[in-house]
Amino acid sequence: MRAIRLLSFAVIFLLLFGSPSVQAQDGGTTKPVYGQSFEQGRSGPDGFKVIGHSAAGNAMRAFFRGQGNRYVYILAAIHGDESNSGQLVEQTRKLLEKNFSRANKASTFILIPCMNPDGRYLHRRTNANNVDLNRNFPLYDFRGQAKPHGYHQSFLDPPQPETLALLQLCRRYPPAVIYSIHQPFNLINYDGPAAAIALDVSCLNGMRIVPDLGYPTPGSLGKYFGTLKKVPVITLELPGTGRGQNWQNLLRRNAEAIIYSALNWQARHTR
Repeated sequence: MRAIRLLSFAVIFLLLFGSPSVQAQDGGTTKPVYGQSFEQGRSGPDGFKVIGHSAAGNAMRAFFRGQGNRYVYILAAIHGDESNSGQLVEQTRKLLEKNFSRANKASTFILIPCMNPDGRYLHRRTNANNVDLNRNFPLYDFRGQAKPHGYHQSFLDPPQPETLALLQLCRRYPPAVIYSIHQPFNLINYDGPAAAIALDVSCLNGMRIVPDLGYPTPGSLGKYFGTLKKVPVITLELPGTGRGQNWQNLLRRNAEAIIYSALNWQARHTR
């Protein structure tokens, strides 16, 4: 079964990916944000654009690749102390930039390497307002619940600029599937109708699938988009490391798993 899935992986790449000569239309660099520089292109698809600003006023940027109307979101570092998760988004961006074909008219990838630039700079989970952004999405399921340890009252706090920026982006480009990259539990979790996508990811990256993490997550991205909005959400938990050849191999394997599973899901839903 694994061999069949890997073969279908190769076939889908050949069908949906084109010449390596296709390159993104980038237009230089911008002022570094908390020590990390981002490329900036035109404000439409196939380039970088500013999608909003953090609580401390730092730019949040997204990379667009594709021309289709099925939007695949890949985002990382919603928790600032999980900054290595952004390396997977960058690895995925490079793979898309190298191989993605304009002949694929069905999908557009939207990659956000850092959802929480304040927390990344401060080396902490929360943003500059000390709010956990992954507990800050509007939900109905927190009423009457005791505040779990580590939630920082995020689902009771006003919506944060980072949360609003993502919600506004999703209103303009409604997500078909979302990949949220975290650390350090080394597993796949999912919300909404995403079981088949999780299985595709697991077949390529070898991680175990854990549908229930065993604790409540009111106000999380997964609960909002997956449970409430019925958008498939994959939470990909990388291990806690972040260096060396094994880490680079892991990033490459996971980037391939994300792209393959997204395109495979798209193919199943466009027949």
